[in-house]
Amino acid sequence: MFLTRQPLCLLAPLRIGEFVLVSGVAWLLCHPGHSQEPGAEEESARSRVVSQATLTDNAATVRNAKQVRVISDAPELRAAFIGYTDSLQSEFRQMMHETEKDWLTPLEVHVSGSPNDVVSGATAVIPPGEIKLHADGTFQLPMYVRLHNRYDDEEVRRRFIELMLYEIMVRPFVGKPEEFGERNLRLPFWLVCGFETLLEYRGDGRPSELFAGIVASRQVLPIEEILEQEATSVSDPVTEAVFGASSAALLAALIDGDPNNGGASNLKAYLSDLTSPEAGQGKDGGALLRRHFPKLRGSPGALEKWWSLQVASMGQLQALEYYSVEKTEAMLDTALTIQVAADANQKNGRLRKLLPGRGPKGDFIGRVHDFDEFLDYENAPAALAECREQLRTLAIKAFPLYRDLILRYESVVENLAEEKPRGMKKELETLDIERLGIREVMGRVTDYMNFMEATQAEGHSEAYREFRKMKQKLESEGLPHREDRISRYLDALEREFDEP
Repeated sequence: MFLTRQPLCLLAPLRIGEFVLVSGVAWLLCHPGHSQEPGAEEESARSRVVSQATLTDNAATVRNAKQVRVISDAPELRAAFIGYTDSLQSEFRQMMHETEKDWLTPLEVHVSGSPNDVVSGATAVIPPGEIKLHADGTFQLPMYVRLHNRYDDEEVRRRFIELMLYEIMVRPFVGKPEEFGERNLRLPFWLVCGFETLLEYRGDGRPSELFAGIVASRQVLPIEEILEQEATSVSDPVTEAVFGASSAALLAALIDGDPNNGGASNLKAYLSDLTSPEAGQGKDGGALLRRHFPKLRGSPGALEKWWSLQVASMGQLQALEYYSVEKTEAMLDTALTIQVAADANQKNGRLRKLLPGRGPKGDFIGRVHDFDEFLDYENAPAALAECREQLRTLAIKAFPLYRDLILRYESVVENLAEEKPRGMKKELETLDIERLGIREVMGRVTDYMNFMEATQAEGHSEAYREFRKMKQKLESEGLPHREDRISRYLDALEREFDEP
């Protein structure tokens, strides 16, 4: 058996605070920086990991005999990693429509070191020589994690995702060593990046943000380009982000495309077939993927149409998502806007009876706060009904802190529709003050997070370094040139007007 590992997608590292709460355990971590991608150093990195910890039988804590075994000398590290890996594996199982009983091979996580160690090299490695098939037909799937002053949580997360995918790949051969033979264990670049990005965004509860961004940027990669992408071609943060988002979109379309969970079953079958010798000869098993997903076998035109529809649908807000503070504010302003058309046969409303000398008025466009200017319009009830409907719809998807506030705005609109304006002016003023308070609180939260990010990091951020690199690249190469008809026409006009 042999293992060919490709380097994974390196997104800009996120700083973790000094304390991370994992399943109720406060885990002391250093601020991670950018670790070197494990290559030739993998074996030496593993040796350093093992040399720092004397692993004994009583140092192993098993979350589930068929899931994860965390091995460490430090009880607090074992507890923290049990919570971390259990949470990540639970999200993975949910995405793949699996239960605990589906797992046949335990995953071993060996943890050593401390946040005060000053070392270079990888934070987490999966040494090829350590993935073994024993004579009794059981597999060994280990991963080694080293804590140090540049601990990279994203690297640990990527390696553990790899380990879970390896478990699915070898699952059909448990108890059948004669059938496994010298099969290949190789994960396509797009698949690991897709799982990493999709799990992150679904864990954040905002999966549509990922896809809405790439749809708006018009940078969605074609399926063929996703499958053929090599790790070495992803060299800057923008390319990494676009590739990760496109890979996650393809993965989501394949898994969730079948309402009967057939997508997840087909993906597991595809992972098992990746161990075949024929899959090891190709770049990423694109032909093998089409064998398991008939939707990818269509004509180029039909496939492109299906792909565009899939990404566009994923960019829509999902059932359990909510809007950001900024989006909620913008939509609340829209919902509180009243447009009432003047009617030539306008009947006298309640306010007009009090002021019979008032003449005909034109169309009204303003806020619901100015109800004394439109409440006597004949079309006012319809406009208020539309306003109330928009508020009711917004309350479902609004940022949680705004939901009670929006319901109270709706109550005001309901009173106005019933021609009960008494006290509504003061109520609207009170609601506006509370709304401003929410904005200020969220602004202070953002400022505090930015302050902590800027002042509490122990080292230089690789994220800023990557940003500078990308900025310099754009400045030297200029903006990308578009070749569509409108762009060519505008370029021609620009040249014409620039000529003396």
